[in-house]
Amino acid sequence: MSALSQAELRAFAGGRHTTLYRRLGAHPDAAGCCFTVWAPAARAVRVVGEVAPRGRSLRRRRGGIWTGRVAAAQPGQLYRLAVTNARGHEESRADPFAVSFIDPSSPGSVVPAPRRPWRDGAWMRRRGQHQAADRPMSVYEVHLGSWRRAADGGFLD
Repeated sequence: MSALSQAELRAFAGGRHTTLYRRLGAHPDAAGCCFTVWAPAARAVRVVGEVAPRGRSLRRRRGGIWTGRVAAAQPGQLYRLAVTNARGHEESRADPFAVSFIDPSSPGSVVPAPRRPWRDGAWMRRRGQHQAADRPMSVYEVHLGSWRRAADGGFLD
């Protein structure tokens, strides 16, 4: 499961954990999908939706972290977090660490595809030679509207 270590919890509490996206949210693998969310005041958290039509309860870990695995979850399926608050009321929430959503107004999150390993190690080791300040450069996209505005402050067309 994707529970955070004690050192990670301290870094998280201090605002210094820079890779929470690797630990929180939905993370598919060969055994299904691991769901992890931070809900410190929750009484209970369940994953509901296409990934678990009857709902799958998450287990409370240290520091208000809730985690659990749904073996049948597939990339592209929709899910929500059903969070039972301190007063016992269940609220449907989007996953704040979801990679994608069905639309901005809906609380539905989408299980992402598994992460693929990068195979560009050799290029990464050599890129300093190719990206030196005295070398030619290609610019693929420039947003001219961010460079200059009309007299009234609006964007140029």
